[in-house]
Amino acid sequence: MADRIDEFIDFFRENPSLQDLIRQDSRTLEAIRSHPEIIDQMKNTSIEDMQKTMHVIWPVIRDILNEREKIKTLEKITDIDKEYLSSVVFVTSFIDNLLIKDLSADVKYNEILSLVRRAKFDESLFVKISEIYSANKIESLSLLQARILELEKKFYGNQYENINKIKESNNNDKLKIVEKIVRKLKEDKKEEYDSIERLKFDIHSLKNDLFLKITKYLVSNQTSDKLLDKRIAAAIYQPFRLSLNYYITDEKYSSLPIQWSLNQLPVSTAIALLRIHKDGKDISNYFAGKYKNGFKEIEACIGSRYMSPPYSLMICCKKNAIKESLRCYKKKWHYPAMCGLLALIEGSIWTFAEFVNRTSKNTQKILEQENDTQKISAIINKKDGTKNTNISIGTLLNISRMNDILDEKFIRFFCDEFYNERNLIMHGDNWNEADITKTAKKIAVLEYILLESEKYIKNFWINHYKTIWPEAYLDDLYLRIMKSKQPKKTNK
Repeated sequence: MADRIDEFIDFFRENPSLQDLIRQDSRTLEAIRSHPEIIDQMKNTSIEDMQKTMHVIWPVIRDILNEREKIKTLEKITDIDKEYLSSVVFVTSFIDNLLIKDLSADVKYNEILSLVRRAKFDESLFVKISEIYSANKIESLSLLQARILELEKKFYGNQYENINKIKESNNNDKLKIVEKIVRKLKEDKKEEYDSIERLKFDIHSLKNDLFLKITKYLVSNQTSDKLLDKRIAAAIYQPFRLSLNYYITDEKYSSLPIQWSLNQLPVSTAIALLRIHKDGKDISNYFAGKYKNGFKEIEACIGSRYMSPPYSLMICCKKNAIKESLRCYKKKWHYPAMCGLLALIEGSIWTFAEFVNRTSKNTQKILEQENDTQKISAIINKKDGTKNTNISIGTLLNISRMNDILDEKFIRFFCDEFYNERNLIMHGDNWNEADITKTAKKIAVLEYILLESEKYIKNFWINHYKTIWPEAYLDDLYLRIMKSKQPKKTNK
């Protein structure tokens, strides 16, 4: 295992000025911790001076303030606008172009579409549209409830009949008994339990118009999405389409080869892929098509401040290797691209794990590392705290807290499929595994790890600085920045 501390030392040897800036920022933070009254004094410091003196802290503060700006903007929006925006976001996210195409010959759908279009000029049609949506919503709720029943039968297994009898009994402790049974089953069937709970929440959302609220404002407004009226009509016709969990709890979803990657995709793209797969069509070429025009997400991660020192070592010594591997892929040199990507994937997981370890409390550590060299000597089991000296990527993902951070489906894919394939290629046993589809899939794996680590690292630093800077000071700073953005008045 390469010693990551050497990477850090080498980086600062090459960038000595950055080390001085970090020391300067550290002194500022230590002063604030020791003397909170400094915060009041800093209120008189100009934004420009803060940018000059807090080189490492300031970018994180800006991200905190950007979050604040989004919240403040939402607070200014009226309830009617919020309902409208929420409905538009859901229908544009969940009703994909492929579904619209599939429904184009459906008579009932076209009748609803006609009503939606005419309602822009005739408000009396709004009542009829609302009635149709209410009726279709009842059918969709029944469909989702039936799916929950199927899932509960699988979750409870031979306990299903017993559970129902307990629920219907007059026993005063029946809820406690059921909770005890569920708690025991959850230990081995957490994913199934979570699926049921998410589907129940979708039922609640659909029932209470949290997905889509039919209003005159919705059907009469125009947006840049030329297909919005068709999406609204599709959502009115089949409201269950607004439930992502309806798709991912389908039996055929379990055989989907890229489940772990769906969270990285736009919802409409993910749903389209699920529907294509359910129809029995091959989606293995999806990533080859995705990377045809470049590697936007990976390039964004490489450029993120949080992926490099002083915030983390994620990209520190890997940037050139990533670029070279992607260049090989573009030139259709799949075998060297595959070998480079496999090494980068494993190295990135270890680097991410070490960041998680360094920034975690003692009770949440995932690795035991030697003090002087930071060499990993054991992997800590999250269940009982025992130390496993089998230092392997499989052990790390299977027993440590990393399996709470990375997607469970990704870990299953990595350990069951990816790792075996990796061994054959890296040990020179299989020279025929490198083609455009399989290499593109490895790029997708690297992309997933970089995106997840960037999100985790960014959240860590934002939350870390939020605990240091008082809310009142951040509010004051936000107001000052907003004021500085306003155009200055000129004397006529």
